[in-house]
Amino acid sequence: MYVLEENTLGGALFAGMSAIDIALWDILGKKLNVPVYKLLGGKIHDRLRIYTSYRWGEIPRTADAYRKRTQELIEQGATAGKYDPFGPYPGPDRQLSTPILNEVREMIRGIREGGPSFDICVEAHGKWNIATAGRIIKMLEPFDPFFLEEPVPPEDVDAMAALQRSTNIPIATGEGLQTHWNFRELMNKQAARIIQPDVARTGGITSMKKIAAMADANYVTVAPHNPNGPICSAASMHVAASIPNFVIMEEGSKSLGIGLVHSRSTYVDRGRDATPYSSDEPYRAVIRPSSPPLRLRLPGGGPERSALDRLVEFFGERSCVEQAHAGGAVSRYRC
Repeated sequence: MYVLEENTLGGALFAGMSAIDIALWDILGKKLNVPVYKLLGGKIHDRLRIYTSYRWGEIPRTADAYRKRTQELIEQGATAGKYDPFGPYPGPDRQLSTPILNEVREMIRGIREGGPSFDICVEAHGKWNIATAGRIIKMLEPFDPFFLEEPVPPEDVDAMAALQRSTNIPIATGEGLQTHWNFRELMNKQAARIIQPDVARTGGITSMKKIAAMADANYVTVAPHNPNGPICSAASMHVAASIPNFVIMEEGSKSLGIGLVHSRSTYVDRGRDATPYSSDEPYRAVIRPSSPPLRLRLPGGGPERSALDRLVEFFGERSCVEQAHAGGAVSRYRC
C-alpha cells in the first residue's frame, strides 16, 4: 500500500490546506479586482510552455509506433511530452527486468527519431531501487531527455542526490512534498535540478511561491506538477507567471476535456473568450493582462464559479471530488 500510494507524506491534510489557501487568494483577488499573479508580484511570463501528458496512448511498444505517434503530436503543436514507459509497479524488490529495459530503450529511440528537437520527459513514479535507477539513467543518456522524474522514491534524498551527481540528465521531483521545509533538504543536497511542487498538495499558492523562491536561489527551475482540474491548473499558472525560474508545466486533467491543451487552443472551455487563458499557439498558455483572480467558466456553458464555491462543495461532500453544475447537468472531476 505504501509503494502504490507513492508515499504522499500526509497529502490528505495538505490537500485541504491547499484548497483553503487557494480560495483565500481567490477571495482577495476578487475583493481587489486584480488577478492573483499581480498579488504575487506581477507577471514575468506572458506565455507558459506546456508538455503533453500520456498522449502516446495504447500503441505497440516499438520504436516505429512511437516514432509515428510522436510525429503526430508534433504536427498538433507539441514540443514536449511525458510518459511512464516502464509499465506497472514492480515487486517489493523495486527491480526492472532487462527485457523491459531494452523494450523501453526502443520506445525512447522512436520518440527521439520522431522528434529530434522534441523534449522527452520520462516518468518513473519513484518505483525503482538505486541500482535499477542507475541502469535506466545509463540507457536514457544517449537520447538526451529533458528530465527523468523520480527514478527512486523521493523520501530518500541522499539516494536521489547520488543519482543526480552521476548524470547530466536533470532529475525532477517534488509532487509528493509538502511545504517549503520539505524542499529544503532537496535543495541543500542538490538532489534535483527541476522541482515539481503541486499546488494541490504542497500547501497552495503561498507555499508554492516560497518553494519557487528557494529553488531560484539554488539555480533550480520549477515545472509545476499538474494532473489537476481547472482550479488547481489556474492557481499553478498564476504562480508560474510570477516566478523567474518557471520552465514548463504539465497540461492538466483530460478526463472531461478541461485540460490545458485542446489541439490549437488551450485551457478551460476550449479557449473561449469567457476564460482568462487562451492561446492561438498549441501547447502554450497565454496569461492575459486582465485575467480575473481564478474565475473559470465550466464546459457546457454553466455559470462561473469561484474557488470558494468549490471549497464549500468540497467540504460539504467530505470527499476529494468536486461537483460542478454545467448546463443543468452534474459532472464530476478530480480537483
